[in-house]
Amino acid sequence: MQMKTKLLFRLFIFQTTLLVIFYLNDATAQVPTGTSCQSMSYTDIDGNNIHLNWLTADGIEVILFFGDASNAADWQYLQTNILQDYYSDYGPDGAGTATVLYIEVNQDTGIDYITGDNPLSQGDYTSLVNFPIVNSAPWAISFFELDTYPTIYRLCTSNVLELLMNPLTKS
Repeated sequence: MQMKTKLLFRLFIFQTTLLVIFYLNDATAQVPTGTSCQSMSYTDIDGNNIHLNWLTADGIEVILFFGDASNAADWQYLQTNILQDYYSDYGPDGAGTATVLYIEVNQDTGIDYITGDNPLSQGDYTSLVNFPIVNSAPWAISFFELDTYPTIYRLCTSNVLELLMNPLTKS
């Protein structure tokens, strides 16, 4: 009986170790703080072209909110108005030292999700946020390696990324 208990305990330790390794690998899959940001540009849903590195070269830091319009956690976070207030205070109509971008990470999301016209959407993001929304950003998925949302990064004026929030890392 004691031999069976030892064997089960070792099996438990082995399985727990594997789970921890897989969890840590998954949690660190995103771009780590301190990574230099490559030159990226995008077009928001209003047709404006924005180049991240041009903004930082002008001394403007960029807050990147990565979310999925059908994800309740993203919608709930945005309802706190933290990013909207930050954009009002520091964006183009405020101090002019920062901007905020909503980047939709689900490549299957149509504009109807963003406007709240799709029943799977959490609501009308165009009414909720006062900052630019990007609906198609394949570069974000490949570069940032995101798998949980919402995730928020700050792109500093030195073009270095800082992870501000991610559900897995509790940042």
